[in-house]
Amino acid sequence: METAFNGEPTSVKVMSNEKYSKEAVVVNLNRVLPVRTLEYFLDCIKSGRLGVSWIAGFAAGTTVFVADSGGFLLAALVAVCMTMLTMAGFISNDISDRQKDKIAQKSRPITTGKLPAKVAALFAICLFAFVVFVSGFLGIAAVVASILTAAALVFYSAFSKKFPLFKGVYTALLCIVPFGFAAAASEASVQPDLVSIVFFFIVFREILLDTLDASGDRAFGLKTVAHVLGEQNARTVGWLGMFGSLMAGQVLLHNPVSILVLYLALISLAVSACLYLSNEEKGLRSTRLAMFLGVFSIAVA
Repeated sequence: METAFNGEPTSVKVMSNEKYSKEAVVVNLNRVLPVRTLEYFLDCIKSGRLGVSWIAGFAAGTTVFVADSGGFLLAALVAVCMTMLTMAGFISNDISDRQKDKIAQKSRPITTGKLPAKVAALFAICLFAFVVFVSGFLGIAAVVASILTAAALVFYSAFSKKFPLFKGVYTALLCIVPFGFAAAASEASVQPDLVSIVFFFIVFREILLDTLDASGDRAFGLKTVAHVLGEQNARTVGWLGMFGSLMAGQVLLHNPVSILVLYLALISLAVSACLYLSNEEKGLRSTRLAMFLGVFSIAVA
């Protein structure tokens, strides 16, 4: 048997190295896998835009709670389901638009490759499946509503690429779905003319958002409303339209609380407009508060 320079058998040393190498790999995996899984989970939450998705859940849950058609537990369940549906929709959209978003240099986890598309897709599927399962306890109408909503969310990107001029309308329709989901899961109902406040606010907000994505859309040959009107005109129409929608709500609403909240939404929107002058992206992001207040005013009307 051959020996190493220290007199130990070479074969024994090799086996020893292999043993320690395997143990090191196991220890390394035990350290890395939980951390990587947590990172993926957090990136999925980020891709799901929890900071925005909860507004949809809040709208649905509050509508149910105010209608007193099932109490807090039902309202909370509806809110969670609607939030998860919305998150899954955002993730699905990011997966479909990752090439366009890459050209637009957006730093979303899926776009940069930090979050693998397969992992994100699996997370979205789990969210959809959970909502459909839970909806089964809310009745067949809720199951149908959750499936139709999921389908509408998944096909959003395909629709916006095929008909870019109408993607703002599609988005606005998706934004009033929470009120429909609330009605399907309970006995709650919202008057169509009140829902139109949210609908038109979103339509005009999407026109503004199109101005931020104009370069990326142009690179993909997508002709949006911002391209038709011109970016400067689109900004003017977008802001005037959002203010007009909230002001129209003052005429349609009769609940004192709703009217007060809508006034707060107008003030918030004015602050966002001022911020927009110095930083367009931050100004537009801050309009979420006005959107939330508008949704809240309708939910409690």
